[in-house]
Amino acid sequence: MSEQDAILRACNHAPRKCEVDMGKGEKIFVCGDCWNASVYARRADRKRQLAEHWRAYAQGQQEAMSYAGAFIGQRVGYFCRSMLGLGGFTVFGTIIANRNGVAVVRLDQKWDGKRQTEWNKGWKEIQRSLIVD
Repeated sequence: MSEQDAILRACNHAPRKCEVDMGKGEKIFVCGDCWNASVYARRADRKRQLAEHWRAYAQGQQEAMSYAGAFIGQRVGYFCRSMLGLGGFTVFGTIIANRNGVAVVRLDQKWDGKRQTEWNKGWKEIQRSLIVD
């Protein structure tokens, strides 16, 4: 039983004006304060779940980055082939860490309205001499 369910089932306050569908056809009535407390508990639980997910994701990404020789602050480029298979263009950027600790590439110029994109092993280190300003 989740913390939210425990709060809702333990409510014995009056007046019970909020009807809550607990699933499988079960409906209970709770007071407004218990309903609000259950919502805050659900949000806190979801926040913990997301923090754990992004921590594990960032850790796996750090291993992949060290294997590829990439690091935060590195200048990188990504070659985008044309759909015809003849030529293409290169997108340049810098690897940064976002607020979750996940490495993303901050692009030098907006591309498709976006200023950053996720890092993958296709991004290669570039020498400063290759960049044309």
